[in-house]
Amino acid sequence: MINLKYRSNRRLHWTRRIYRRANSVISPIAFSFTMDDFAVVEGALTPQAGDRILTLASAGDTPLNLLRFQPAEIIAVDIAPPQLHLTKLKIAGARELTLSDFRRLIGVSPPGDADVIYQKVRGLLEPETQSFWDDHLDLLRRGIIWQGSVRRMSTFWGPLARLRVRLFRPGLTVADNPYLAPLLLGRMPPEEHLPPYLTESGYPVVQRHLDRLTVVHSDIREFLRQQPASTIDVFALSNVTDWLPRGQQSDFLELIVRAARPGARVLICGHRRVAEVPVHLRGQLVPDRDLQTEVRRADRVGYFRRICVLRVQPGAAQDERRGRG
Repeated sequence: MINLKYRSNRRLHWTRRIYRRANSVISPIAFSFTMDDFAVVEGALTPQAGDRILTLASAGDTPLNLLRFQPAEIIAVDIAPPQLHLTKLKIAGARELTLSDFRRLIGVSPPGDADVIYQKVRGLLEPETQSFWDDHLDLLRRGIIWQGSVRRMSTFWGPLARLRVRLFRPGLTVADNPYLAPLLLGRMPPEEHLPPYLTESGYPVVQRHLDRLTVVHSDIREFLRQQPASTIDVFALSNVTDWLPRGQQSDFLELIVRAARPGARVLICGHRRVAEVPVHLRGQLVPDRDLQTEVRRADRVGYFRRICVLRVQPGAAQDERRGRG
């Protein structure tokens, strides 16, 4: 794993800075589990063996789930150190622990001895990550999956969200939902509805391919600038454009086109802001509108107002470079 010493000189949108500061008052970790439905990620991106995949680290769920497809490499990037510490804890746990102990470590199974289990994996962690968890053993004891600020705040807005689900998504069963059950009900769904990497069948596959997962501390824009052209097959980018300052979305999409291999698949979701392909990139980044509709209907979270599935046309990176030459 790579741990870059990184200090961004690029500003987030001001609403995102306030949001991040507010979250940090409630908990050092914003997302203790992902808000990206893996059925959407898998359905939109059709990951293949041998792919090179770029994703956000977030709570570690998306990169760990994607390991089941045996890619050549997954790069999990995040600008927030606590999210990287959580991802690295999960990676170390998966290396060392049985599935039963791993679930107890992150609080999926009833917590209580997670701080004891943590000692089994502590030596696998880098010093900064060790220090973080040594200082936050209380989060482990209470079950880390329940301690993210987004989860804690759901105590207040959860009833309204449950009403919204009943009114606008009547076919969505919260109790069986791997995302809404912990978020809105404070409990995990039944075994058969857990995220794939936490299942009896998925966990061993993830364990065998952990060496293919790289964790990087960086602003994803800076990371893309450092990548060779035409080297990434899959981009699982969650709602990254929600965090960009206005006017920088076009530049960000240009970075994706440059780094993408011909035929690369891109998933960008949005809650505050939709990902709009600018005119000069429309021949290179092409929306798959039928698939967007399909995965939108399959989404079991409902947090994102827009789900964009894009395909990078063959020759796009070369065309983009000539256009800037």
